[in-house]
Amino acid sequence: MAAAGSALGRNRGVAGSGFRPTRGLYLIFSLLCLVGLANSLGKGTQDMLKEALQNMEQKVQSEKENYYSKHSVLSEVMNENERYLNTMLALMERGPPELKSQQAFFESIKVFSETIKTFMDGVEEHTAAGFENLENKLESTKELLKSLEEDHDEF
Repeated sequence: MAAAGSALGRNRGVAGSGFRPTRGLYLIFSLLCLVGLANSLGKGTQDMLKEALQNMEQKVQSEKENYYSKHSVLSEVMNENERYLNTMLALMERGPPELKSQQAFFESIKVFSETIKTFMDGVEEHTAAGFENLENKLESTKELLKSLEEDHDEF
């Protein structure tokens, strides 16, 4: 009876351990499915990020061109205004004394115009720095995405 009990115990031990050849295959199959799923989700996310990055680059370029086209027009208007004021002041210097009374007014307009031009130049520098910062961030994001793609390919 003892021999039968020990044989029964051995069978339960093997059966109780839960190891069956099909269970090992099921585990390997499950892991492969999960890896494949993770791999496909990663690629879709990378494609979405890549597309969003391209859209952002196009938008930044469009905004940059829009800003600089408007700024160049305003800058040209300010330069033309400055030429007219300088011409008016030169004419007042050579003109009759009645015009000299208006000279202080035109000089104050010139000072105001120079102040606006200085402000516009500061805004342009600030905006150019902002565009450069944004382009640097886009470039680092591109490099990160490229690194992720290389890691994904290795995976």
